[in-house]
Amino acid sequence: MTNQSPASIKKAREYFYDLLTNCVPADEIIRAIVHDVMEYIPGDTARRDLLKWAAHHEALMQQGSKDIFHLEAFACKVMLCVKGLSSQFESMAFQ
Repeated sequence: MTNQSPASIKKAREYFYDLLTNCVPADEIIRAIVHDVMEYIPGDTARRDLLKWAAHHEALMQQGSKDIFHLEAFACKVMLCVKGLSSQFESMAFQ
């Protein structure tokens, strides 16, 4: 998720669709994303935010009927968080 663009969201959606059609539960997909992204996120605050958004989107999936939309929204949120972290580190480098 290093490239935050509509094309990368479309590609992620295709992966999610493939996983869902092969009977992988959506909550397992979110857990796998969180597990993979946690390795690259420094600091407890950013990790807490990631877990908060994962729980939020997982709860929405339980209430809704279209898991693909919630997975895509979570992927967008993860990309936004990663982009925020990278811009935060860039601004710290110039100080």
